[in-house]
Amino acid sequence: MENPTECAEGNGKKTIVLDTSVLVHDPESLDILPGEDSILAVPWIVLEELDQLKNKPNVGWDAREVIRRIEELARTDTNCFKIEPKPSNKHFKNDLQKDKADHQIIATARALKANPNSKTEVLLMSRDTIVRVLARELGIRAEDYPYNQVNAVFHSSLKRLNVPTGILSQIGDRFNCGCEDLEPMQQNEGVVCWSKNGGDWEESFAALFKADHFKIIPSDIQALGLKPFTLDSNGNGAGKDKSHSKDSRNNWSQYVALAQVLDPEINLVFLQGGAGTGKTLIALAGALEQRKKYTNIVIARPMVHLEDRDEIGFLPGGLEEKMAPWTEPILQAFSFLGSVRRENGDLIARLQENKKIIIKPLDYIRGATYHKSFIVIDEAQNLTPHQVKTIITRAGSNTKMVFTGDLGQIDRNRRLDRKTSGLAYAMNKMANQSMVGIVNFKDTVRSSLASLAEELL
Repeated sequence: MENPTECAEGNGKKTIVLDTSVLVHDPESLDILPGEDSILAVPWIVLEELDQLKNKPNVGWDAREVIRRIEELARTDTNCFKIEPKPSNKHFKNDLQKDKADHQIIATARALKANPNSKTEVLLMSRDTIVRVLARELGIRAEDYPYNQVNAVFHSSLKRLNVPTGILSQIGDRFNCGCEDLEPMQQNEGVVCWSKNGGDWEESFAALFKADHFKIIPSDIQALGLKPFTLDSNGNGAGKDKSHSKDSRNNWSQYVALAQVLDPEINLVFLQGGAGTGKTLIALAGALEQRKKYTNIVIARPMVHLEDRDEIGFLPGGLEEKMAPWTEPILQAFSFLGSVRRENGDLIARLQENKKIIIKPLDYIRGATYHKSFIVIDEAQNLTPHQVKTIITRAGSNTKMVFTGDLGQIDRNRRLDRKTSGLAYAMNKMANQSMVGIVNFKDTVRSSLASLAEELL
């Protein structure tokens, strides 16, 4: 960690009281926030909360990183940082309770504000909306952590491109198009190409934009027999290992996703969309299809409960038994792939038996370097920007990563939203790179009922 900026107490300074939620969300906040006009204050109860979190799934790694950084700061001769003792009883009026950690943090900010010897403005910074609301009700300035927030784009339609017949008659698997109506394109972005069939324009194929040309996605693209899949008006599916149908060609997002997952030039893929759009199936099928290129296939999901209620410690058994609720969707996906082709089930079982398919807790992923691996991170909408960064930087040589998630279903809703999710952050920051692919899905293919719920609810 770099040496923190020296601060001097005086007029015009502010003291930033940090909530646990900020520190776990971004351990680097301890480097980012100090400055010439600010002093960081960590309440004593925050240290106790970090100590309780350090062995928890999903957040334990971040808590330990924060503890390490706090120790470094505490040993540094600087007045930019201080650990605040527990506030006295007089600061717990207005129904604040000493046995609630959030209330102790607010009381700490109140004590700093009431200190007659301090000339600094007090700001409570928290990712928890309720903490901010309560603090403001008690006359304390409170703000959200302002960094790592982006404008999330999701469920967006693929761009359309009219390809003149003259070009189509000359191309193989790629073409250049100087079309005047073409919108600005990002690297590896998918586009639906229209051409004239007789006298009418119609959707003909999909393509990926590659810097100076378009690469056509084969109409028969598949991974382990899994083909682009859609529902017809009766809720029936088209795809799998069946003959190609016109209905199945409408799900262009799945064409683009399969192309990106199978493209050897793309090392990082983000698949974002609603429930039942096929994100996880495509990621796993693509990994299995390319199994000979990689030493192993590694799969991880954040161990986050619905509504962010941490009950992992109450589950019986060891780590494998505790992980069972999180691994079940992966096993269901494997079961579905086994139904696509008869031989798929035997293949998956053999790879699992030989430890070529590894399902790990997220903390294990972030603590190692992976060479020649295909890594799938499922439910990535529940990760913080710092967590996503830490995972991606684990990639060694010849490693490919696919992140899947739904920004409409964030379970850590007290501390994450569509603007602060690590999935949204990484998609925004890493877009338009030659080794990165992004797909936003719209069409639910799980069932007509799931499609209706995704649309209306």
